[in-house]
Amino acid sequence: MKDRNRSVPYSLLNLEIPDLGTLVGSLANLRELYLDGVNVSLKFCFGIFCGLWPHNLAAFAKKSLTFNSSRSTKLVKWDVNTDCCLWPGVSCDQEGHVLVLELDHEVITSRVPEFIANFTKLSLRSCKLFGPFPSKIFQVQTLQELDLSYNENLTGTLPDFPQKSALREVVLRNTGFTSPLPDSIANLRNLTRLDIGSCNFSGDIPSKMGSLTDLVYLDLSFNSFTGSIPFFHKAKKLVYINLSDNNGPFSSTQTQIAVLLSLPSLQFLSIQNSRLSGEIHEFSNASSSVLDTLDLHNNHLNGSIPRSIFQLKSLSELVLSSNSFSGTINLEAISGLPRPTTLDLSYNNLRIVSNSTSFPFPAKMHHLRLASCQLQKFPDLKNQSFLFELDLSDNKIRGGIPNWVWKVGILNLSHNLLESLEQSHMSTTPLSIDLSCNRIKGKPPFLPPDIAATYHLSRWGGSITFLSLANNEFTGSIPSFICNLYQLKFLDMSNNSFNNKIPSCLFQKADRFVVLNLGRNKLSGTIPDTFPLNCSLRTLDLSSNILEGTVPRSLLTCQPLEVLNIGNNKIEDTFPCMFHYFSNLHVLVMRLNKFYGDLQCSVANQTWSSIQIVDLAYNNFSGALLPQYFSNLKGMMQSRNLDPGEHYLHVDSLYQDKVTLTIKGLTVEYVKILVVLTSIDFSCNNFQGEIPETLGDLKSLIHLNFSHNALTGRIPKALGKLTQFESLDFSGNHLSGRIPDELVSLTFLAFLNLSFNQLSGRIPSGNQFQTFSADSFEGNIGLCGVPLKKTCSETKVNGSSQPNNHSEHEIDGKYISFSLGSSMAFGIIPMELSRLTKLMFLDLSNVALKLERGDLQTLVENLANLRELYLDEVYISLKRIEWCSTLSSSLPQLRVLSMKDCGISSPFDPVLLNLHFLSVIRLDGNNLSSIVPTLQELDLYGNEKLTGTLPDFSQNGSLRELGLGSTNFTGPLSSTHFGGLSGLSVYTCKTILSDSNSTSFPFPQMSELNLASCQLQKLPDLKNQLLMIALDLSYNNISGQVPNWIWSISLSYLNPFCNFLEAQEEPYDTSSELWSFIDLHNNRIKGNIPIVPTTLIYLSIAYNKFTGSIPSSICNLYQLQFLDVSNNSINSKLPPCLFQMFDYLSVLNLGRNRLSGIILDTFLSNCSLKTLDLSNNNLEGKVPRSLQRCAFLEVLNIGNNKIRDIFPCMLKTLPSLHVLGSTATTLLLELGRHDEEQKSRATTTVLES
Repeated sequence: MKDRNRSVPYSLLNLEIPDLGTLVGSLANLRELYLDGVNVSLKFCFGIFCGLWPHNLAAFAKKSLTFNSSRSTKLVKWDVNTDCCLWPGVSCDQEGHVLVLELDHEVITSRVPEFIANFTKLSLRSCKLFGPFPSKIFQVQTLQELDLSYNENLTGTLPDFPQKSALREVVLRNTGFTSPLPDSIANLRNLTRLDIGSCNFSGDIPSKMGSLTDLVYLDLSFNSFTGSIPFFHKAKKLVYINLSDNNGPFSSTQTQIAVLLSLPSLQFLSIQNSRLSGEIHEFSNASSSVLDTLDLHNNHLNGSIPRSIFQLKSLSELVLSSNSFSGTINLEAISGLPRPTTLDLSYNNLRIVSNSTSFPFPAKMHHLRLASCQLQKFPDLKNQSFLFELDLSDNKIRGGIPNWVWKVGILNLSHNLLESLEQSHMSTTPLSIDLSCNRIKGKPPFLPPDIAATYHLSRWGGSITFLSLANNEFTGSIPSFICNLYQLKFLDMSNNSFNNKIPSCLFQKADRFVVLNLGRNKLSGTIPDTFPLNCSLRTLDLSSNILEGTVPRSLLTCQPLEVLNIGNNKIEDTFPCMFHYFSNLHVLVMRLNKFYGDLQCSVANQTWSSIQIVDLAYNNFSGALLPQYFSNLKGMMQSRNLDPGEHYLHVDSLYQDKVTLTIKGLTVEYVKILVVLTSIDFSCNNFQGEIPETLGDLKSLIHLNFSHNALTGRIPKALGKLTQFESLDFSGNHLSGRIPDELVSLTFLAFLNLSFNQLSGRIPSGNQFQTFSADSFEGNIGLCGVPLKKTCSETKVNGSSQPNNHSEHEIDGKYISFSLGSSMAFGIIPMELSRLTKLMFLDLSNVALKLERGDLQTLVENLANLRELYLDEVYISLKRIEWCSTLSSSLPQLRVLSMKDCGISSPFDPVLLNLHFLSVIRLDGNNLSSIVPTLQELDLYGNEKLTGTLPDFSQNGSLRELGLGSTNFTGPLSSTHFGGLSGLSVYTCKTILSDSNSTSFPFPQMSELNLASCQLQKLPDLKNQLLMIALDLSYNNISGQVPNWIWSISLSYLNPFCNFLEAQEEPYDTSSELWSFIDLHNNRIKGNIPIVPTTLIYLSIAYNKFTGSIPSSICNLYQLQFLDVSNNSINSKLPPCLFQMFDYLSVLNLGRNRLSGIILDTFLSNCSLKTLDLSNNNLEGKVPRSLQRCAFLEVLNIGNNKIRDIFPCMLKTLPSLHVLGSTATTLLLELGRHDEEQKSRATTTVLES
């Protein structure tokens, strides 16, 4: 054994060819080799491993480089028993030294090891590399070409390059390399190609790079370079320079860009979108330049455009738009460019003129963009047969539109002064036409139809997809030929004078429309109820017309809707609950119509995850503002961060959404909708009740307007959490109490209007409140303090002056309002308050007070005018129901009673019903054991201590909603309980025994009835109900037939599941268009599946005894989203049409039946299924491969069938899949096939998951 510490004098020994080979050629069994201090040329290192022991190199490479063998074409063929020089991707010299390693497109799943060295070329392009790349590889002196491009997860930095580096090409495009470029990059004297585009480099571009004389190709685009651009005056061979899309800013002197333009070999120069500033100087040699493309658009360049640019004889693309160039350019100057195909001078400070009456542009022009160039007339382009795009927008062109313009592919003449069409009928059609913002009168131009048999195509190989006639003076009806443009996606005809009705065919084409804007016209009639099943609309604007009728229910099919504006019409309808299903909705505007009723919906809670704007102003909506109305606005509950390129709501790059809102008391039109703009406007309606605290969860809310309603109670303190608030308008209501101090923290609040309410106390001060005028608070007689002239004087109690730590206001020596709030903490209440006989508001809450027997009577016996009483957290120690009788006898005007957390455990006496004005009772945090009466709404759900016989509410004529769920009332239900009620809407119970002796239960007319779990033995007689929309009879003991009158009343929601129903009474009519929800599961219904209404969204008939086949009529349920037919005895094949419903069906459960045949391979490309259960049937064949189109699928169960197939690998492409069931289904899993000879021996296994 050799002593490793012994010094061996081999420092004078040199090993060269063939010395090394002679030394080791026969030493096949050698295990250790020590050549310390021996001079061995580096070029032989890989000769050792490859030429002498190729198996060692193979073993090391295969150990260090793991890869995907199923996708490999090179590494998988590396064989340790063959010469490595014969391996794919490996090239050697004549002596067997590895020089080139090319493994492009191999999927390498390990990090790059440092052993790779001494190559002349290393190419690992698009290999899925990740992690840090060894920087030492850049320093290998033999390396000439290095390509690591398109490895997005590969990171690293560039090292200091040695003086004698041989590198000629470095390509790192689309990798994760970072840091500034080292100055030593100038040491790469042989460098011809440097491509580091789409990386994360930053800092200045080293000025010494200009000395790289052999540089031919330079791409530094899509990075974060800044500073000055090097001159590159010595790089005479440069052909390509791309510095575009850097964050910049770049700066240049007048000569820097001019030097680049003077490079003799340069053909391509792009520095677009990089905040490049400065001027461009005139440059020499323009006529001899070979420059083909010059793109400097979207920068900060200024000064004149040098005339030299128009003398570049080889220039075909010139793009200088969106800068600050100034001066006048004659069109004749363009004649110096003999073969331009693209010319873009738009959006500068240029003025383009022509000295001749007819200047012919050079032939073969493809793209001409002269937007915002102060053009006075059309340039002469009638002989341009190759012109594809013409943009003359934002100019001052007058007169008529010439006929020749219709020959181009993309036409933009918007924002001019055009007045007419020379020809209103065109024989050929551009792909895109924008005539918006002109003065064009008359009828719109006639566009030739796309006849279904021939599909009229323009000369550009397609049909028109974009048409904007907005903001003109077009008149007449909307032409019917629009309906024949089968590829039209964007149609904007807004702000004209179109009249008459909307063609019904127009909405039938909504399966192709993405944007339809008909707003601000004079359209009349109703909105046609003809939206197709696969409606693709994202923006629908019908605002500011004279439309009447109701909102069409077929609009529900437009699930992609993001902007819906039907404001300023004469639509008369209740709130369309189907809007809750528009999960992508950003903007909903219904203002200035005749909508009425409350906002409550019986459908399952749906959230608007993207909502920004809700405008219901100027309607006749009423009812309370329930907390869930705002807790569903999920889109406003998160802070909105601007993503690059996503500052405004838009559809593709073609259409910019817009909306008109009332903001800060002014009507504002937003021609662009910022994605951070959020607004809720419920003003000018008849909403009542309190403002819910859930508004405080809307963190991103900016504008809130509840003005001019009938709201009562206090301003919620939770609004102080809305740190983005800019405007708040609660004016014209009946709000009372103090202005919360928490609002002072809203430092962005610029507009506040609380005028004309019943607010009291001192106006808070500080921050933005210092800036509001008296107009913000006028009309509140109880308010005092700055900015009002009325000061907050001292309060006289017990003949002495007390510090004014509470809110007050005095009229004729009698107090209108008095509030101690949390600022005082007396041991007992000052009973002198009882002398304030005109007191209307009294707040003693949140203080350490106690009311014992007699105290309450003494306090309130003289306060006959009191309307609001707040005793929250005041401990009340009274026997039984004393306090009920005390309040009812002393406070006849009481409207609001708040006694939260008062320790009340005694029952309530019905004597409180004598308080006829009482509309709000708050008793949270107590331990009640008896019923609480209210005037309009009574919901006692979950109060299990409420027992005994149900009280009589027949005398409470204002009661509209009654909820008794999960209480313990018992006994029969009779007409005496609510026979006198004038408008019961909701009746809910859990344990009430119905009067089974009554043959016709006398229910009043109501809209919703819930008798779930009430031990009903038979269906109540409701056939005379005219207003009922929801009926829940679940969890009872109802037997017999489903009566046919169920289908004839106006029901939308029917839920009699978990009963003993056995059949459907004949005959029955299900043609009503109001139905949306039917749940009959867990009954005993026999026979064939009945024909159900076509408007259903939810249908469950599971766990019954249905037989026969699935009727084809199921396929006509064009709105159906949930279908459960499981656990029956259906014994047919699957209807072919069934799988074509999956563009909107979310849940399909056909499990546990007797279905046979195959699963049809007809899943649609826009499949929306989330759950598919076909288990426990007799299905055969294979798993359909089109199932991979169901990208939203979460649960797939095909278990317990007769399906025989290889494992469907396409299931791995379903990103949302949570559950996969294939029990007792034979799936064959192919474990691998290495070559054709092994196919017959391929190992298979049966999966039974």
